[in-house]
Amino acid sequence: STNPDGIGDEVSDSISFIPFLKSDPLIPTIPTKNPVIIIPGVMGTELIRDYGDKDEIWPAISNIIISPFDNFLRELELLLNGETNLDFPMKVGDIIRDVPTSNIFNGLVSELENNGGYKEGENLFVFPYDWRLSNVKNSELLKEKIDKVISDSGSEKVDIIAHSMGGLLTKEYIKENGEDKIDHLIFLGTPHLGAPKVYKALVYGDSMGFSISINNSDLIKFLNNGVVKAISQNMPSIYELLPSRKYVSDLRYISEKTIGSDPAYLDYDATKNLLIEKKVNQPM
Repeated sequence: STNPDGIGDEVSDSISFIPFLKSDPLIPTIPTKNPVIIIPGVMGTELIRDYGDKDEIWPAISNIIISPFDNFLRELELLLNGETNLDFPMKVGDIIRDVPTSNIFNGLVSELENNGGYKEGENLFVFPYDWRLSNVKNSELLKEKIDKVISDSGSEKVDIIAHSMGGLLTKEYIKENGEDKIDHLIFLGTPHLGAPKVYKALVYGDSMGFSISINNSDLIKFLNNGVVKAISQNMPSIYELLPSRKYVSDLRYISEKTIGSDPAYLDYDATKNLLIEKKVNQPM
């Protein structure tokens, strides 16, 4: 009321100021979408030999089907310290978008492009990574990806869709870097308290769903259990997927014996000791 004409003193004498408006309020702005990054889970990225024939080694579905023991996959084994075997260096390919028996990410990408207004490479991105390695190490690569997407797009934040272990990877990124650069985070089947099947993979192996059903009961398994067990032993990510103390205490987990007819469940420390007795990688 004391300045009805909006006339004040001129700004002078090298005064520093930060405008409180980020854009001209008289120029209409079109709302923009945050870029989206899709992050797959364990085994969700192609791994390609960086030696020899340079062929894909994972998932290499045709080789898995025709090879009864899948020994070629033993090249994916890491060293005891969880580092890559330099005799068998691998490079990362694309995320696994589909396999003969399952549409994995193609449907999601198509939905976002056809009905969500996204275009891959412009505001829709994927984050393939070496799922054998620790989420701690891969979170550093995720930071680089997020920073690059934000820089290239001019956006302030990204949205993330994370499947399974990809959610744990994203949480590791947030733990180390904060959540300032992430607007929306969508978890798809992320095992926040741990994945119970990991014990089975480490101790007995597992076909990891690479099977088909006959007559709704009998299964033909394409992925050899023993090879999965061997590959898992030195994978840091597998140990990071083991059920947490809260999972074991709240939901119960492993039973090695019974009391009468009831299973006797082990507590967390006893479960960990049992894994050590089973000769898995003790430091991990």
